[in-house]
Amino acid sequence: KAVMDTGALVSDDIVVGILASLTPAKGHDTLMRAIARVRERDARVRLAIVGDGPCRATLEALAGELGIVSSTVFFGYQRRVADLLGAFDLLVSASRDNEGCSNSILEAMALGVPVIATDVGGNQELVRHRETGLLVPAEDDVELARAISRAIDAPLETRLIALRAREMITQRFSLTRMVDDYENLYLRLLGAEPTVRLGTDPQCAPQSALLLSDRATADLGGG
Repeated sequence: KAVMDTGALVSDDIVVGILASLTPAKGHDTLMRAIARVRERDARVRLAIVGDGPCRATLEALAGELGIVSSTVFFGYQRRVADLLGAFDLLVSASRDNEGCSNSILEAMALGVPVIATDVGGNQELVRHRETGLLVPAEDDVELARAISRAIDAPLETRLIALRAREMITQRFSLTRMVDDYENLYLRLLGAEPTVRLGTDPQCAPQSALLLSDRATADLGGG
């Protein structure tokens, strides 16, 4: 974890990270409660929170209430997060609302970082339980803690899941697919009938271009 140049995280840590704006919809509070549970049995687990927003003070206070201040790092807003994301052992998307296709999940999968996500919105399109990630109910810190522990305790299975997810991203969000997606977007803007390939989620289509661009990590608001 040398990339974590703050010194707050070290190589022996198991880093569970979240990349999202600090708003109620993103479920940081659920993740923090899950981390507190996991740390009762494995003190190596640390939480990295990347992003900023109106809930930061509330979440910092919650860390104190849960006794995880020393094991939680608030990195704030980061314009480029690829290095941070690449240092995560797990990426969690704890959203509680039906958002569209998550940038942070796409980016994590592309980097081979294992993903745990809540079973809401576009997450269901990207994360197929025990195939390309682990799915848990929204707002359920007990089940989220179990999923995190399972991923840690079964490293081979977790790595295989991450490899399958990366292969899926490569296939579905290739340069050819990106061009097709933009073509379909332009057709829709012109009022023509787009041609969407079988198995493609229209919610995710424009984001394939972002995945293959340096701008993919520029904005955490859609995390």
